[in-house]
Amino acid sequence: DDFGRRIIFDLTFFIICGMFLFNMIGGLILDTFTHIRDERETRSAIYRSECFVSGLQRNTIEEDPRYRFVSFSKLNDESQNLWKYLYFIIYLKNKDSDEYTGVESYVSKCLADESLKWLPNKVCCDQVSPEEDLLVGGGKHGGGMGVALEALLRKLDAGEEGKQGEEKMDSAKKSA
Repeated sequence: DDFGRRIIFDLTFFIICGMFLFNMIGGLILDTFTHIRDERETRSAIYRSECFVSGLQRNTIEEDPRYRFVSFSKLNDESQNLWKYLYFIIYLKNKDSDEYTGVESYVSKCLADESLKWLPNKVCCDQVSPEEDLLVGGGKHGGGMGVALEALLRKLDAGEEGKQGEEKMDSAKKSA
């Protein structure tokens, strides 16, 4: 009789404690994997919406007229490709410091100082400056020079300027 109660008590204790421990450990594992998945999704969202090297936002590149000649994917995959920067750092590490150019010396010094000054910060080489903006037709005055340049290039492509120049030279030769 006493032996039967002891068996029931022990089995109940081990089942309840085992279930609690199993559920607690399972919950911790599940929570950890959920946290890892959330971090991965956050990183992926940042990668899809922000240039890794310069920190430019996708919506800035797509909406700001200064970036009208560059797409986000071109900037991220070509102009500011993460791997190109990494290869450049490895190249500097393997190159003799006596053979550095000026830029390589500056970048090497920044790397030694753990400074990020050498990386572009919210800029890209493809953005249009205000001075260039007037030339290409996006300025506040309509970009007259840009329009005139385009018209001249179209004329040259069509051969109009070349024909007129040849005619003037032929008439000058005949009169001489």
